[in-house]
Amino acid sequence: MGLRQRIQSKLKETYRFIIVHNETYQQAGNYTFTVGRLVLLSILLAGFLIIVTSVLIVFTPLREFIPGYTDSKMQADHLQLMEDMDKLKVQLALQDSFMVTMQHVFREPDTDSLLKSAEQTLDEAGGSHLHEGITRFINPVQGKLQSKFDPRDNQYGIELAVDNNATVSAAADGMIIFAEYSKETGHVLMIQHAGNLVTVYKHNNRLLKKTGDYVFSGEAIAAAGAMGELAKGTRLRFEVWEKGKPQDPLKFVSY
Repeated sequence: MGLRQRIQSKLKETYRFIIVHNETYQQAGNYTFTVGRLVLLSILLAGFLIIVTSVLIVFTPLREFIPGYTDSKMQADHLQLMEDMDKLKVQLALQDSFMVTMQHVFREPDTDSLLKSAEQTLDEAGGSHLHEGITRFINPVQGKLQSKFDPRDNQYGIELAVDNNATVSAAADGMIIFAEYSKETGHVLMIQHAGNLVTVYKHNNRLLKKTGDYVFSGEAIAAAGAMGELAKGTRLRFEVWEKGKPQDPLKFVSY
C-alpha cells in the first residue's frame, strides 16, 4: 500500500466521542467522526478566525493596540505634534532672547562691563563683523549725525537730526518685539533680527507697526519726532544691541 492510500485510509478511520456522567456513568452524548472531517473542521475554524481577526484589525480601533501598526492618520497626527513641539521650542527661545534683551536695554547699565565691552568695540576699528549673515543695515532715516556711540558717556547709540515726521524704516528684516511709549524716550520700537541682533528706534512721534509684526528691510515703521524728556530736538536715537550688549551702530550703517 502506497503512502497516498495509507493517508486516505487514515482520514477515513471512524472514531467515536462519548460523553459520560462522572458519577452515574450515564451516557450524555455520543458523536462519531472521521479524521478527515476533523481536519476539515479545523481548517474551516482557522480560516474563520483569520477572517474575523483581519476584519477587526482593518475596520476597528483595535489596530491601534497592535505594536508596529499605524495608519496614515496616526502618522499625520504624530508629525503634526512634532511640528507643533518644534514651533513651541522656537517661540520659547525667542521669548527668552526677548526677555534678556529687554532687561539689558531698560535696566540700569552695568557701567564697568559696558565700558570694557565698549573699549574692545572701539579698538576694533574697520573690522568686518559677521552676525550670522548680517554685515550691514540700511540707514533707518535720512538725517545728520549729531552724536556718536560712546558708552563712557552713557551714549549707547547714535543720534540723528531729522525732519519732523520723517519716515523711519526698518534697518533689516525682523520681528517687532516692542512698540510702546516711554516718558523719557517717546514712542520706542525694537526689532529682533537674525544673529541675536536688536535695533532700537527712540523719540518717535508715532509708530506705524505693533508688537508681533514682521517687517522687511526698508519698510516704514515710525514717524520721527522730538518725543520724550531726553529728546534734544527733532532726533532719532538709533541703537544696535547684540546678546544684551550695545554695539556701535556705525559698524552697520553709514552717516
